[in-house]
Amino acid sequence: MNEIERDMQDRLRPSETQLLIAQAIITASGVEAVMVPIALPGKQRGLWIAGQKVEHPNGFWPIDKLDSEGYSAAREVVDKVAGEFMGEQVGVAAYCVIRQGGDFSVFEGFHGRRFPHQEMPRF
Repeated sequence: MNEIERDMQDRLRPSETQLLIAQAIITASGVEAVMVPIALPGKQRGLWIAGQKVEHPNGFWPIDKLDSEGYSAAREVVDKVAGEFMGEQVGVAAYCVIRQGGDFSVFEGFHGRRFPHQEMPRF
């Protein structure tokens, strides 16, 4: 693993507190996973840049089933929460899915993106 990959992995990893809360929610409610929002202010399209600022807006959304409907519903909410957290800042919303046992995956969102206005090239 190179320095950039290590930086990205370290910054996007959920905190120990987030992992503990997610596990408590999973155990108490019997859901399959919990989704948490992540905001990446200043990030634009493309590769990860070492030192990228990562914010964790508050919130945990249970995912009853990891099927397309349950997953999509939770993703829409956390994507919106992360996007609203950034306000008018340029940046990207992301989210983390935490499963039983503490395994997790992180993804960039779609709807919370805030890019500066750019004209698309015409061909």
